[in-house]
Amino acid sequence: MFPGGFGTMDELFETLTLIQTNKLSKRLPIVLYGKSFWSDVFNLEALVKHGTIAAKDLDLFIQTD
Repeated sequence: MFPGGFGTMDELFETLTLIQTNKLSKRLPIVLYGKSFWSDVFNLEALVKHGTIAAKDLDLFIQTD
């Protein structure tokens, strides 16, 4: 996924949900390009801290430049 708006976020969350719920027949790598963008708009550590996702969910994707 490259930086984007609501449409990009929608597709990202939909894909992550499909992976989490085992609806996909094979593992799909999720790569977030642009570390500074994604770290600004997508605070995953806060989601773990507040208990809305599990720490292991952070392994569903990688961030890179």
